[in-house]
Amino acid sequence: MTPLQLIIEREYLARVKKKSFILLTILMPFLFVGIALVPAFLSMVKDSGEKTIAVIDKTGLYTTELQSSQNYRFISVDPDSPLVSYMMKLDTDYFGILDISGDLSQEPKAVSFLSEKQPPLDLLSMIENRLSEKVKNQKLEGLAHSGSADSAAIAQVLAVIDSKSNNISVSTLRKDKEGEMKESSTIVASIVGGVFTFLIYMFIMAYGAMVMQAVVEEKKNRIVEVMVSTVRPVNLLVGKIIGVGLVGMTQLIIWGILIGGLMSVATVFTAAPVLPASGAEAMIGGADSFDPAQTIAILSGINWLEIILLFFVYFIGGYMMYASLFAAIGAAVDNDQDTQQFMMPITFIILFAFYAGLYSIQNPDGPLAFWCSLFPLSSPIVMMVRLPFGVPLWEKLLSLALLFAAFLLMAWLAAKIYRVGILMYGKKPTLKEMIRWIKYK
Repeated sequence: MTPLQLIIEREYLARVKKKSFILLTILMPFLFVGIALVPAFLSMVKDSGEKTIAVIDKTGLYTTELQSSQNYRFISVDPDSPLVSYMMKLDTDYFGILDISGDLSQEPKAVSFLSEKQPPLDLLSMIENRLSEKVKNQKLEGLAHSGSADSAAIAQVLAVIDSKSNNISVSTLRKDKEGEMKESSTIVASIVGGVFTFLIYMFIMAYGAMVMQAVVEEKKNRIVEVMVSTVRPVNLLVGKIIGVGLVGMTQLIIWGILIGGLMSVATVFTAAPVLPASGAEAMIGGADSFDPAQTIAILSGINWLEIILLFFVYFIGGYMMYASLFAAIGAAVDNDQDTQQFMMPITFIILFAFYAGLYSIQNPDGPLAFWCSLFPLSSPIVMMVRLPFGVPLWEKLLSLALLFAAFLLMAWLAAKIYRVGILMYGKKPTLKEMIRWIKYK
C-alpha cells in the first residue's frame, strides 16, 4: 500500500469509527424527517379549549354574520351596557370583546377587539373575512336600492363573486428528452433545488472546515513533523482532503438511503406526500384541486437520477476546491485564532454563493443564476437550484469543466503553501509572504 493510500485510510477510518459520527449519521435523517412531519402534524392539532367572544354590535347588522366555530363561540351581548362591565369579565367569562360602534360600510375603522392576550391570527382572519363579506353585500344592496342598478343584476354579480370557478390554476407541462409531456410544478422544483443547495452548502462548509481543523491540530501537536519525514507534504495534503471527503460521501449516501426510506414509509402510512397541507396545496394549485396522485406524478417527473448524480459531482469538485484552500490556511497558521483572518474572505464567497442560489430560485435562467452557475467558486451551490428547472447540456459541461480546472489550480496553489507553511511556527504569515511561498521552486 502506498503512503497516499495509508493516509487516506487513516483519515477516513479515524473519523467514521468515532461514536459522534455514527450517532450523527444515524440520528440526523430522523431529525430531517421530523422537521418535515412534526410541523405538518402540529398544524392539524387545534386548541382543545373553546374561546368565547363577546360581540357588542351597536348597529345590529353584523352579529348574525359571526357564526360560532369549533374553537370560537361568538355571543351577542347587550350593546347598551357599559363596556367596562364586560371588560371586568375578561379572562374569566370572555377571551375577548368585539366592539362594533358604527356602520362599517361607512366607517371601516369602527370596529375593535379587546383582550388581555394577543388574539390568534386565525381568529382575527375569521372576523375580518366575515365582516368584509357583509360590508361587500351591504354596498351591493345599497347600490340596488338606490335605483341606479337592477336588483337582478346585483344578484348575478354576487353569484359570480361567490363562485369557486373564479379560481384559476395553471397546470405546467415539460417536454422530456424523448419528446413526452410530463406534468411539472414550479413550487416542487423550487423546493427540490433549495434543499439540494442547502445540503451542498452545508457539507462544503462543514467538511472543508474539518480539513483545516485537522491540519491545525496536527501542526499544534507537532505530529506533522514526524509524518513529513516519511511522506511528501503534497501526499499528506491530498490524502487528508480525499480521506475527509470520503467521510462526507459516506455520510451523504447513508443519509440519502435513510431519508428516502423514511419518507417512503411516511408516504405509505399517510397515503399522501409528506408535506404540510399548505405546501401540498400550493404545488397543485389550491385546496379544492389537491390530488395526492397528481403530486406523486409531479415528483416522479423530476429527473432524480441526473440531479443526484450531478449533486455528487458538484460536491466533489466544490469540496476539493474549498478544502484545498482550507488546508492551505491551516498549514499557514498554528492556532485557531489566526485562522479567522484568512477564513473571512472564503466564508463571504461561500455565503454569497448560497444567497445567490436562494435568489436564483425566482429566476433560474436569469443573469445572476447563469453566471454564478458557471463561476467556479459559486457553481457547485447555484447550479443545484437550476437543475430541477432544466439546464442545457453545454452549460452543465462548461460549468463542470471550469469547476474542475479551478480545483486543480487551487490544489496546486494550496500544495505550494502547504509544503512551506506546515513546518513554520510562531509567526502568522501575511498574504504577501504566502504569495512568496507559492513562487518557491
